[in-house]
Amino acid sequence: MSGVLLFGLQLQCVHSQHINRQKNKTNKIIPFEGASNTTHRKRLKNLGKNLSDNFCESSNNILNSNSSELIGVTLKINDQLYYLCFKEDDSEKKLHAEAVVQQLDQHNISQSGYRSLARLEPNLPRENITSNVKKEITNLMNTEIPINPINVYSQTIVENDNNDNETEEHHDLDIELENEIINAQGQGGYRSIKKILTFVIKMLINQKVLDYSLDDKIHIRVSGDGRNVGKKIKHVMITFAIMNDRKTIFLPDHHYCLVLYSGIEKYEYLQKALLPLINELDDINKNGFTDSIGQKWRIITYFSSDWKFLSICLGINNATANHFCPWCLCSKSDHSKLELEWNVSKKMEIINSNYQAYPGHKYLPLFFMIPLTHWVPDELHLMLRITDRLWSLMLSETKYQSSDQIREQIKKEMIRIGVHFEFWQSTDSRSWNYTSLMGGDKLKVLKNYNLESVLPENRAIIIRQLWDDFDDLYTALQDPMTDPIVFKSQAKLWLTKFLTPSMGDPRKKNYIKGLYTNNDVTPYIHVLVHHMYEFMVIHHDYGIKAFTCSPVEKKNHIQISKYFRKTLKDGGREKKSYN
Repeated sequence: MSGVLLFGLQLQCVHSQHINRQKNKTNKIIPFEGASNTTHRKRLKNLGKNLSDNFCESSNNILNSNSSELIGVTLKINDQLYYLCFKEDDSEKKLHAEAVVQQLDQHNISQSGYRSLARLEPNLPRENITSNVKKEITNLMNTEIPINPINVYSQTIVENDNNDNETEEHHDLDIELENEIINAQGQGGYRSIKKILTFVIKMLINQKVLDYSLDDKIHIRVSGDGRNVGKKIKHVMITFAIMNDRKTIFLPDHHYCLVLYSGIEKYEYLQKALLPLINELDDINKNGFTDSIGQKWRIITYFSSDWKFLSICLGINNATANHFCPWCLCSKSDHSKLELEWNVSKKMEIINSNYQAYPGHKYLPLFFMIPLTHWVPDELHLMLRITDRLWSLMLSETKYQSSDQIREQIKKEMIRIGVHFEFWQSTDSRSWNYTSLMGGDKLKVLKNYNLESVLPENRAIIIRQLWDDFDDLYTALQDPMTDPIVFKSQAKLWLTKFLTPSMGDPRKKNYIKGLYTNNDVTPYIHVLVHHMYEFMVIHHDYGIKAFTCSPVEKKNHIQISKYFRKTLKDGGREKKSYN
């Protein structure tokens, strides 16, 4: 039986009623704020099409111009901004997205944070676009400059190696994260220096920094830095920079990371981690480097780091040993013999053939292809360590360990010069410890601290003169226009003043107290007085400051900060900050 016949749907009266209802029906449009996102997009597209059609006619009638274009329109609906784009170049769109991705990475902006920004600023690329660009960049880098895994530990390592390392504590680590990092000890990654050079040389040629027709030499500086992130967490980084690019040599982003592993600075571990880099450096030093367009460049290599890292890579004793100097045969007992001249007398060729030919050398150098005159002391750590010694020697003359008044006076003076400084008492030895100053604060103390606030006037004047003279030496060391011979003479005079002996009988009134003794001379003071002028002569083209490890230290700090920043953990949501 037919349903149409059963319900009478074929009747003319039913059909007439249906027609009348359609005529009387009014089209009701759902309000914009109540519509779905899909409906929003459809309506905005229709609006854009109408605007585009009307613009063509209106521009001819009103503007009387055939070259006008409608690029975009910004609308505000219910406090929400919408951007209608009428013309967009794909290449410009991609460049814009890449620039946005770069800023997201540099400033550690999470995905959820970017979504919030994109809702406020309609001109920003959508999250799916930036995500695709990130994937493209990652895939490209994994293909062109892959990160190769390394493991420097053959077994579980439990060692305490905090001496002379920069420490950057992150106290609020949760147990899960700390255990994860500890379990990863010894693991790391290596990137090929040849593959990085291929990219960087092309960029520097385009920037007119390198010109093969004028100079076919590329000067490469290798550096290394180890850092204690916490009591159980340490990592080591090795970088290189192209010194031809003088404008960016002090920027951390232009010191390219080659090796990064979680662990300590130790010869055996560095030997494993650096093996691929050593082989590549040896090859390009001997045979040169051929870039992507077939130009063969001569490679000149240098090495610069703090004393500990340099001595490990050179295979020599540490700074506290009797034969401590990487460049000469001076021993600790020879510090006070001002009549002796110490020059860079060791030869890398001799060390490579028989490293035991010089006292104090324990292993073959890791970077055996770099001449010893190209192992340049770091002027930053030279300033830091000598300032540490001057400060500790001055404090030892005060009664800060037994006098609350002296400690308060020291803190008051530190506040005056704008330096945060605290004392605290050790629970086991009951001795008083004090804040370890950072580089900028050390310079403030060196230049501005009023020694008369804690020392007798005559003594304060003598020590202040010694401090000022060292400050002048450090300033001259950084100036490429400084005469090395004059610097050598001034440094020798400073050491003479540093070792001023006492005069007279301590039991009589005519006794004049001297300054410091041979035991107070540090390896960095030896280098300042006897070797820095030589390196100023050898490397006058770039200057000593070009070998500073300040950008490498900064790069290491940035990498640590990025790792522990909360936005890198689950988009920064529901996890406490690791800042």
